Amino acid sequence: PSRSARRTTLRRGPIVIDFAHFSQVSAPGMQPLASALADRGLSTHIWLSDVDPLSIESSADMPDQSRELSEQLADASGLVIISPLILYSPAEVAVLERFVADGGRLLLVSDPDIFGDTAVVMNLVAEPFGIVFNDDYLYDTVTNDENYTHFFAGEYNDLAASLRGSRIAFYGGRSIDGDLTALVRSAPTTLSSRRSGVSGFTTVALGGLGAE
Repeated sequence: PSRSARRTTLRRGPIVIDFAHFSQVSAPGMQPLASALADRGLSTHIWLSDVDPLSIESSADMPDQSRELSEQLADASGLVIISPLILYSPAEVAVLERFVADGGRLLLVSDPDIFGDTAVVMNLVAEPFGIVFNDDYLYDTVTNDENYTHFFAGEYNDLAASLRGSRIAFYGGRSIDGDLTALVRSAPTTLSSRRSGVSGFTTVALGGLGAE
């Protein structure tokens, strides 16, 4: 979401979940999110592509879906993008920028444990909002939820401050950098597969549309 969105009223409308870029997340796996949003009076809508995935041999074969995306977001209050397999086109990214500038919310999730997830694909969407997902995965061999890649959050700040005292595990995640507000940081024992000698990684952040 945009940092400026804190000062605006949330648009009323469904939360769209993008499956049109062939994320390998299962639709039933979105049920906990849908239930949480329903408790807040928000419905969810799955966006499926009209493109036959069997006809796509590479990202270059994927047609632009900016018109369809605009239609999906016309009455939406938010969009969720999780580990897209297919690149967003520049025109599609432009639609997202307009959507956020108009008060829409955008949730980006990059999980290295999901098949096809790459930081470079997600960053095509994330970088205009000041967010950079690093090409790593986080792990913790000291304190974890029965798997070294199931690491615990260590620090909650800003809009996440109300979660202090909670024990929340991330079942896969990357470190995040950029022009952002860090909401959640990893525990001191959590390490990066590519960034040695560093700890306290940002794992949840609030971005925006340029400097304010």
